[in-house]
Amino acid sequence: MIPHVIWHSGDVTIAPASDQITCLALAYFLPETDGAGEQVYFAVSSPGNPLVFEPVGDGPALTSSIGEGGVRDPFLVRDELSGGFRLLATNLRVFPDHDWDRARWRGSREIVVWSSPDLETWSEPALVPLAPEAAGCTWAPESVLDGDSYLVVFSSSPAREVWCPQTPHDGDHLRVLAARTTDFASFSEPFVLIDPGHAVIDTDFLIAGAGDDQVVYRFTKDESDRTDANPEAKHVFVDVGPAVSGPMTRLVNAVAADHVEQSEGPVAFEFGGRHYLLLDEFGMRGYVAFSTDDLASGTWEPEDAVVIPAHARHGSVLAITTAEREALLSGAGTR
Repeated sequence: MIPHVIWHSGDVTIAPASDQITCLALAYFLPETDGAGEQVYFAVSSPGNPLVFEPVGDGPALTSSIGEGGVRDPFLVRDELSGGFRLLATNLRVFPDHDWDRARWRGSREIVVWSSPDLETWSEPALVPLAPEAAGCTWAPESVLDGDSYLVVFSSSPAREVWCPQTPHDGDHLRVLAARTTDFASFSEPFVLIDPGHAVIDTDFLIAGAGDDQVVYRFTKDESDRTDANPEAKHVFVDVGPAVSGPMTRLVNAVAADHVEQSEGPVAFEFGGRHYLLLDEFGMRGYVAFSTDDLASGTWEPEDAVVIPAHARHGSVLAITTAEREALLSGAGTR
């Protein structure tokens, strides 16, 4: 592991009791249409309502001037090992050149990490190495507690110079990799977690049950090209298994495909005994919400009474208390 000191937690609460959870925090970014996008924005839900969010402040909550000078795909996590909160984000700024070839094949091997004891005060951003030296990018980092460490997943492609110097799209593709950490400052050697033989990105986990009754649902975008022979490409598929890093079987090839033309950036969560799923219908409506009371069925019903900030892109949801909601609102404009 390569050490990189970010923040010491001190005396902070590890996690609230489940009956204290009343709200949700949404971390997201805005599109690369101008200089105000590609930074971290927050929104909070109304108490007891998991689908109505109000923006926190009038602008970005967290900004990065390190690395590429912008971030995407923010993932907010409660650090259950050290206390406090972490925010992981893709070190990527596409504006103004919109050069996705560079971003995919000659991009960053680092992610940007912020830390906070209380959601109100935040550390300076830190640029932390995560992907292998031969990687061409490090996209959409997310973490999930797995035993005594966090499994951090991210999408990555081999660098153009390593695999395909002449034609970067010939012979290789994006995979989902994973590494372990206990402090979000140093990571184990990454390994391939998901590689179905074609491009995949944007993995998110939903864990139901505990102990011997635990069931893990894993949501991932099929990033391959859509053709007549491959109509389910550009949709999110769902795998299921007993462990976060263990073998899984396919549950759904294209979740909610009857309701969205295409989707990415899945955000799955539980609130009030019901399960919810946000899918980014990119290039069209943005985030669309669904819910289910039967995860094993793989069927999700559309939710209509949804309020999400305009143009919100690939983000994450964290269950919080009323006091933590107020802390987020109090910190608006002070970071």
